Parts: sequence; structure tokens; C-alpha cells
Amino acid sequence: MSSPYTLTVVFDPEEAEALASEGKKLCISRKVNDWYTVVWAADPILPTSIFTWADNLQAFTMDGFSDGKVVAPEKTVGVATGDILSINVGNMSVVANPDGKMKDVIQINANTGPFWSGLSNTIVKGPVTPPQPPTEPPTVPRTAPMPPVETPTGPTDTEPTHEPENPTSATTEAKPAEHQLDEAEQTPPEPAAENPATPSSSPKETTITEATPPIPTSESTLEEPVIPAFPFYVGRYGTIMDSKSWLFPSSKLMIWLADQTVKNGTMFLNAQNVAEVDLSKDSSAALAYAGGNWALGSLTGRILRPMNWENGKLVNVVAKSVSKTPN
Repeated sequence: MSSPYTLTVVFDPEEAEALASEGKKLCISRKVNDWYTVVWAADPILPTSIFTWADNLQAFTMDGFSDGKVVAPEKTVGVATGDILSINVGNMSVVANPDGKMKDVIQINANTGPFWSGLSNTIVKGPVTPPQPPTEPPTVPRTAPMPPVETPTGPTDTEPTHEPENPTSATTEAKPAEHQLDEAEQTPPEPAAENPATPSSSPKETTITEATPPIPTSESTLEEPVIPAFPFYVGRYGTIMDSKSWLFPSSKLMIWLADQTVKNGTMFLNAQNVAEVDLSKDSSAALAYAGGNWALGSLTGRILRPMNWENGKLVNVVAKSVSKTPN
């Protein structure tokens, strides 16, 4: 997979709101074999839209081309430039080019009659986020020492106090606090009887029975979300040679506005007021739209010459409007 490409399209905010209320969509197509034939992306108009993709091509075949119809490939196969796509009675297979030539195209070898071949690729609305490596669960120790338990040597604050039955005798037998302290220091505490059920003051190794989170395996690892691949080209096979042809996906894109009926994968022959950008030298490009004109970079960038796409050609709108005097 190649490095990600990025296309940023900016609209004047007020104009974007007006176009969205009219049901207009922002459309993108990619040129293959010098043709734009399929709407790769058709999205609602926003003040700023960012599209990203990388060459992760898939090839398919179909019966024919119909203007305004949505392409729905039944079977696709992964392919890259420099490969050879072999087609035999509807079955497709891909092999590497043995001689290493024609690295920029996908060669087609077929032993069947005329058909239409196409390419699709993923395209993402918004920046591409690289997949994050799975995080390992925290390691929980299987054993841990228990803290020492202190045996109380006297009454605590929580123990209930009882009134003596004979206050007079209690008063006479009671000793001053300082004498009580001396006796406590002089009289050593009796050793506690050994009882396995009674916790001792020495630390012990205790096994923790709490379950440890399982380490993810190949079966439990979460899979990355699948991004659908949308068709961006459909062309007739056999237009260059009788038994061989090829698909040449270029780095040129065509951008224009269309009605809300247009969807991803819609085949078309004509488009009005289009702009063309080339990402062969730079993997990112930016366009702006204001006042019915396309501009490079930003809303204050250089205004592009208005053009239409008509039956396989980019036509200069201004040049077409000039009437010619017959000879």
C-alpha cells in the first residue's frame, strides 16, 4: 500500500449552506486510461471536507456501461500496478509481471469476448488514523504477602465499658494510672496459644484467587473496521489491442458538484464546472469553491479556468462559448 493521499475541499460557509439546502453533493472521480467514468465519492457539502486514501486497488468485470447507473461489482480481486490480471470465463487471477516492465499499469490477459473492466479503492472522509497496536492487559501478581496482624494487649476504644457492681470497692481497689503503667511494663504478656485458625503477626504468603484478565489471542483480538471500496472507473476491454489491454490509474482527480441523486459508484458521461488536480508530485492538494468558481489552495487562491467534462474530454467553457465564423 502506498503512502496516504489527501484532498481538502473548502467552501465559503454561506455558500456551503445554500448549496447543501439545494441538495447538492461534492463529487470526486479518478482518471484511468485518460477517462473519468465513475463517481468515486459523493458527499454532502460542508464548509471543509477532507478525503484520504492509499492505493489498495481491486479489479472487477461487468457486462456494460450505462450512464447514471450505480456500479455494483459481484466479484473483485486485489491487484496493484505492475501485476497481470488474467480473466478466463469470468474467473480472475493476479500474477506478478515476470519481466518487471510496465510497472505503472495493470496488464489484462483474457481469452473471452469484449467486456468491461473496472477498478475500485477505499476512500475515507477525514484523516487516516493509523491502527494502534493492541495493548497488553496489566499483569496481576499471583501471590502477595499479607500485612502483619497486631494482637491488641488491652481494651480499645470500641470495647463497651461496664459500670462496677460495687462503686466503693472499685474505688478503693483502683490504683493510680502511673502504677498501672508500671505493672504493665513489668509483667510480660503471656504467649498466645498456637491455633492455626488465629492469624499470627508474621507475614504469610497467600494465594490470590481473583481471576486475571486473559491475554488476547488471534481469535479474541478485535479486528480493524472494514472500510468499503468504491468503484472509481469502468472501461471497455480490448480498446488498445485485440487480446491485451491494460488499466492505467493516474494520480489525477476531477471534482465537481452534482445533484443529490448521484451516489458513490454512479457512472457518468458528462459533468459541469469541474476542477482537475494532479497528485503525482505532491500527495496532498487543496481546492476552494466560492462564487461558482474553483480556486487552488484557499478561498483567496488562484481561480481555475472553468471546464466541463463532455464525452471523455475536458472542455474549456469560455472557449466553447465563443462563436466561430464559418470560412
